[in-house]
Amino acid sequence: MVIFNMASTKFASFLAVISFIQILSSVSSLTMDQIIQNAANSSAQFEFMDEANGVVQVELDMKFTLDQWRDLIKLNKTSGNSRVKRKAVRNARLRWTSKAIPYEIAPNTFSTRERQQIQNAIDDWEMYTCITFRASSTGNRVRFQDGGGCSSFVGMLGRGSQAITLARGCRQKGTIIHEIGHAVGFHHEQTRPDRDRFVRILRENIPPNVFFNFQKYSTAVIDDFGVPYDFSSIMHYGSTAFTVNGRRTIETLDQQFQDRIGNRRGHSFRDIKLANKMYSCSESCTGITDASCPSNREGFVGKDCKCWCRGTGNSPVQHCDGGGIGNGDGGDGGDGGSVTQAPVTGTCVNMNANCVAWADRGECQRNPGYMTVYCQKACNVCDKVATCDDMNTNCNYWQGRGYCTDMFVNYMRENCAQSCGYCRSDQSGYNGQPSLHLGTSFFTFVTSGLAVLVSFRH
Repeated sequence: MVIFNMASTKFASFLAVISFIQILSSVSSLTMDQIIQNAANSSAQFEFMDEANGVVQVELDMKFTLDQWRDLIKLNKTSGNSRVKRKAVRNARLRWTSKAIPYEIAPNTFSTRERQQIQNAIDDWEMYTCITFRASSTGNRVRFQDGGGCSSFVGMLGRGSQAITLARGCRQKGTIIHEIGHAVGFHHEQTRPDRDRFVRILRENIPPNVFFNFQKYSTAVIDDFGVPYDFSSIMHYGSTAFTVNGRRTIETLDQQFQDRIGNRRGHSFRDIKLANKMYSCSESCTGITDASCPSNREGFVGKDCKCWCRGTGNSPVQHCDGGGIGNGDGGDGGDGGSVTQAPVTGTCVNMNANCVAWADRGECQRNPGYMTVYCQKACNVCDKVATCDDMNTNCNYWQGRGYCTDMFVNYMRENCAQSCGYCRSDQSGYNGQPSLHLGTSFFTFVTSGLAVLVSFRH
């Protein structure tokens, strides 16, 4: 009996090790957006607006206060006019003062290993930039805590604590670096003003009601500080982000970069350069400028007043004269590594592993905007031919608040078409394009996989 128990214990331990290895293998094959989506513990995590708490959430994990969102939408309309330069000062207020980010880690929430992952992510930000982190439980700070998924506010809110939520599926170093990146002030790479020169957004593979997540921001919102578009950025989503059919939604114009987008490991060289420029890490240096560094290697002056260039091996950056900078193990060697994607495909499938559990909890009715698109099989809507339905239970209330024509118009057009009166076939959609939220067309699109022949460009 004792021998049997010992054998059983060893076998159980063996299975646990195999399971852990499988989990690691699964995570390592996912892109950043896939990790974030899979980490959600409820479809409600993908809701656009939490009006009770005054929060808007877009692109899976980026949070804004209602005031921030209102300002962002206004700024996004100023590109190309004389006010752009003046408005850039406003963006600077989202950067952390004195280049320091106070932080706290919620007690009794993370395991020893998970706390170490948070620390490793912080260590890399401190190693590669002049941004420092100091523990604090009071005042203006970020707070690493549990949540419904992975998320962060963009930039410094400037009052009290602002949450960086890390559900269990988010607690790897690369994902934490990504969420800290939002708090530092980074947007997603594929929303840059110049993105159309480098990637093509394939609208035919994106459900109309989530297309607002591919909004391109103007130069009044995003300042690239002269750093080129970065396929390898820790802030870039993968090829199938928000796909409805498993096909690509983001296609690189240069195909050699297609497998690079979606980096989930750590900072790229250009991430580091951008953060150093954004926070003026070399402002105290004398006798040396970026012009002193090799331009053919995109060299820049780092926080130590030396020229930094692309790194090799495990480090994304090194001194241009060959000297090392730290010993980070999360770097991507400058290219983000090869990313393997294995999307779910089919005409009526569940696109999230949690669909059945969420459907059993009644989320098909509470959150139809997500569930009837990505959990069609679990919600039993495969053969449904809909009329013009609202995709959110709050649509009628929001219509009464004036959101149909206000700062939420892009979301409301495709998610609250009935309440907002956008159901007629002659209604316009984004930027004058025909509206795609016609119920029959929409469900034909998502259930048959037929391409919607609409070309959308900002």
